[in-house]
Amino acid sequence: MLIDRKIAPKFHKINSINLQEPRREVLSGGVPLYMLNAGKSPVVRLEVVLQAGNWQQSTPGQAYFTAKMLTEGTAAYSAAEISEMIETLGAQIDVTPGLDFATISVYALTKHLNKLLPVLESMLKTAQFPEKELTRLKAIKIRQISINESKNHVIASQVFRDKLFGSEHPYGSYLQQEQVDQLSREDLISFYENRYNAVHSIYLSGAFTDSEITAVKQLFNEYTPSMPANAHKAFNTAPISSTWIDRPDSLQASLRLGTTTIGKNHPEFPAFLVLNEIFGGYFGSRLMKNIREEKGYTYGIHSAIGALKHGSYWIIGADIQRDFANETIEEVRKEILKLHMHAVEEEELETVKNYMIGAFLADINTPFAISDKAKMVHLHGLDHSYYQRWINTVQSITAEQIQSLAIRYFNPDALSEVIVGTDK
Repeated sequence: MLIDRKIAPKFHKINSINLQEPRREVLSGGVPLYMLNAGKSPVVRLEVVLQAGNWQQSTPGQAYFTAKMLTEGTAAYSAAEISEMIETLGAQIDVTPGLDFATISVYALTKHLNKLLPVLESMLKTAQFPEKELTRLKAIKIRQISINESKNHVIASQVFRDKLFGSEHPYGSYLQQEQVDQLSREDLISFYENRYNAVHSIYLSGAFTDSEITAVKQLFNEYTPSMPANAHKAFNTAPISSTWIDRPDSLQASLRLGTTTIGKNHPEFPAFLVLNEIFGGYFGSRLMKNIREEKGYTYGIHSAIGALKHGSYWIIGADIQRDFANETIEEVRKEILKLHMHAVEEEELETVKNYMIGAFLADINTPFAISDKAKMVHLHGLDHSYYQRWINTVQSITAEQIQSLAIRYFNPDALSEVIVGTDK
């Protein structure tokens, strides 16, 4: 029987989610291994998370360059040999430095994972940091920094985090050319020896067998859990600031507004996500309708929450016509005050709820994506029940609760602002 395309499918409200939970096992040395066996394709991903991000470094650039140098040669493999093996096996190894953590990700056909584990072990234990390769990578990074210095949106984001957290804070600092020049091989070796000798957590996902589990355990059984660096680095306590950087040749200006806010561990965070979605989190948000569709000041404006391990921030960002910077800021403030003064209409709230749940379900359609969700809650010290609590909040939150949240967390007078591309 053919489906009648003229008739819309019935709407089904989703009140619960069946999100597969990884099996957790603590290895001999104390490191947790999370295993999510799912999917029909014979592919697998192994992720090793280390507390080796910007938060742990003592010298600017240590975390970034240490991570990037891991594939540039070890005691057992040259950079060329590592590259050739990865290419021959149709695999991929990514080393990603972040603000809180560094992650080594190995993607491979399941049958090839065991062949790649000796390379991973060598990267973790005997990376060599050859001076020639470091010089090359530093030159590449300096060129990237130079190029980014001409991009308004990059500068705006960097200055914004500086204003929120302070230029000496791991979340507020950004790498500069002179800092790259000063970084030495010894700086990287010191960071490597201190931060890569222990592991925070391991995530194995995809279609794997007992053979892969056994091999991963054999590699990591001897590792002990990494100890966190100081978790009490003070945020910037400077007053709310306004920074305008004029660039007369710019056709557009980049806008960043925001403030520090609650993080994933806060009980009201799921509700705060709904509030943010209404305000500026998706294409049908209030900011988009006002500033893009009605005013035509920008092609796109959004708000988001940067939820980090030791602190979070709320940010509004847009590239706007340079002559309408003040007007855009004024409209943002007006939209905040509307949320203070008037409860959200039921139709708008229901639309956002359905969008958020639909987007979540669309985002968990692969084993790797499901593992990513599990990893997120683990890294923030939460448990798997977070997602059911999240969906319960999204489904049950009321317009009155949204209004109350807006009054508490959206303060138009507490927003730091950064504009790059025009002056006042």
